[in-house]
Amino acid sequence: MNPEKSTCPSREHLCSVAGARASRLADQEIPSLLIPFRGEFPLLDPTEMAEFRRVIREKQWIEELPPKFRYAADEGSRMACLIERFAAFLRAHDVSDCELETAPGAEKNRWLRSWIEAEGIDEEEFEVKRFREGFVPVRSRLTDLRLSSDERLALCSEVIARRAYWDDLSPDFGTIEWARKLLNLALYDHYGGDLTELLARYRAAHPDYADRIPVVLILYIDYLRTGRVNSIVGCALRSRARLSEKRLIETLTEELRKRLKPVYCTNDDENPAWTIIIDSRSDEELFELASSFDDTKQGRDFLAFGTTKPAARTSRKRKR
Repeated sequence: MNPEKSTCPSREHLCSVAGARASRLADQEIPSLLIPFRGEFPLLDPTEMAEFRRVIREKQWIEELPPKFRYAADEGSRMACLIERFAAFLRAHDVSDCELETAPGAEKNRWLRSWIEAEGIDEEEFEVKRFREGFVPVRSRLTDLRLSSDERLALCSEVIARRAYWDDLSPDFGTIEWARKLLNLALYDHYGGDLTELLARYRAAHPDYADRIPVVLILYIDYLRTGRVNSIVGCALRSRARLSEKRLIETLTEELRKRLKPVYCTNDDENPAWTIIIDSRSDEELFELASSFDDTKQGRDFLAFGTTKPAARTSRKRKR
């Protein structure tokens, strides 16, 4: 597909849009009689469809879905969009997609090739990757390399600039798993985003809840370093009375950059995805490490910043 033709409006991330599209295809062993999709079908077992439809009715964004349902919504919606585009192309040439489904294979292939050439479709679009627990789907819109830098940033910003990410007292805060939130925050930075600017916009849009931002920043740093919240790390950060929100943002950003890692899973070819490394340390282990410093202040800095001194801010140019 030509990059200039690739659009990803915000409504495409809604469960009511992407989930509804996917629900028509997710349990189909042959998703289309016109487009030769390649992969393992169905995306979901028929016994999972009732739960899938229930969950997409309850959630607003596909990012909030359980991993397998998020995969089915993303890939199913993508296939449905391709089918709709091909049908529109056929209608523009006075051809019925329903009639073409029963036409000889050669006729189907002729129209398929005409559409591919006319719209510059990349046939890799017909490849549907297998679901793997814990990986960000390679076709996820947040990691789609066909999108411009501005499109990726806009999507990441839309996903994370919500109370579900920055208000720990909101009922929505617990609807997204910690690892997923931290991965999306890391990708936002990776694509050139600035958390300080994003949080300034969030604060302006949600002034009544902005006081929770420093609290949540500490929770994120705490979870990255220990795999839980309210550990000795969080206590050390909260005890630093002069620790500004700016310093907390810088510390979180440094942690995210160190921990965002590319992963590769092989399915005839390399299938890149991203993961975020989260430590698992007990309070006892951390206290023992902090006590090993000769200087008490160094031990406190180790607990608060993960180093013997506060993390220095570094700049990152936006990736194109």
